[in-house]
Amino acid sequence: MEEWNAITKFFPSNRDNNGSAIIVSTPNFEVACLSVGHPYRVLHLNQLSAQHSVYAFYKLIIPDY
Repeated sequence: MEEWNAITKFFPSNRDNNGSAIIVSTPNFEVACLSVGHPYRVLHLNQLSAQHSVYAFYKLIIPDY
């Protein structure tokens, strides 16, 4: 917890309203809850297959892919 508190001060604040966001990906629900502060803000996603992971990556980098 001490380490988490040490790094969160560098995260963008919602008060800044600058459009920044940080995405945390973890299989650990407790870590996910700590990263957002509230369990109801945690989104559970199923793991993508290798093929779908590559597709998602290319779709982000090359929108017309």
